[in-house]
Amino acid sequence: FTIIMWPDENADFLKTIDLVKSNAPHKTMLSIWGWEKLESEEDDTDSLAKEIGGAKYAVSQGLNQGQYYGITVIDTVKRVLPSNIEDIAWDDPELLKRYAAIVRRLKTEFVNPPNYFVIANESDVYFDTHPDEIEAFLKFAASAQKTVKDIFPTAQVGFTVTFEGLSKGGTRAA
Repeated sequence: FTIIMWPDENADFLKTIDLVKSNAPHKTMLSIWGWEKLESEEDDTDSLAKEIGGAKYAVSQGLNQGQYYGITVIDTVKRVLPSNIEDIAWDDPELLKRYAAIVRRLKTEFVNPPNYFVIANESDVYFDTHPDEIEAFLKFAASAQKTVKDIFPTAQVGFTVTFEGLSKGGTRAA
């Protein structure tokens, strides 16, 4: 059983945690945050602490098998970067520096490293309308993967794509 945690949790979250703890044989934590929710501006520590509170609580309640976290820079159809760098090129060194800083801050919040770490969610949908950004993004992704592996050495790191994108062919599949 997997609990999917999005940035804006509803009032039933605590009940859901209890239900999973009492009924599910396999408990997996899936928490994906758009970077703009964790850091509205550089060194914004309040947003990060607030947004990951639910994930920390779930882990404290035993939902710590197969932890899957992500600080995404793409969420399906849009870039999800902090506002003061939202238009920066994917391969700009400043973007890489800032991403490394937010991942390091995430590490200080968790006792156990994630098993899986995602840097972009359903990225093929975004690149279907922004094919000119793919090459620069792949440079960012390679650097981000190295950064995450340096900070969380045992994590599997990548980005997600949709089944439709893989099966459709064309730019999205490529």
